[in-house]
Amino acid sequence: FSAGIMKRSDFAHYIGENVTLYFAGENDMLHPEVRALSLNSAESARAYICALMEGPKDASLKPIFPAGTKPSDILGIQISGSVASVNLSSNVYRLAQTFTQSEEELFVYGLVNTLSALRGISGVRLYFEGETGSVLTHKVHLEGVLLKNPGRIQTSDNSASN
Repeated sequence: FSAGIMKRSDFAHYIGENVTLYFAGENDMLHPEVRALSLNSAESARAYICALMEGPKDASLKPIFPAGTKPSDILGIQISGSVASVNLSSNVYRLAQTFTQSEEELFVYGLVNTLSALRGISGVRLYFEGETGSVLTHKVHLEGVLLKNPGRIQTSDNSASN
């Protein structure tokens, strides 16, 4: 501490908030992982997506983003009303083309369910290089607003979350 005086700036980066991120787990379900983020990051859609890109800390869970994605693949995020519009790079789209139908659903709904935890967000629009397609790879329709899918969440008591 400077001159023996403790200042807020000396410890502010240690203060945070627990947030819930969703990663792939057994039975092709999303599993919640609670992680501490700084107070500023806990209100940032970009910070949530970056944390998803880092992957889970729990070794029994698997990442939802395709291998090879990085924070620079987040081209932009706009919050309008209760909808977060997320623009990802063509690199994410290209890497996602190897997804199975289940991996596609886990990716999309892991992202949507995670971002829906942000205050005021109830839906997500997903874009790649500013464009939206009809589907990512197999089944999940990307046109329009994607809503939280609690039926894909596995809780610790092995029942679906509501």
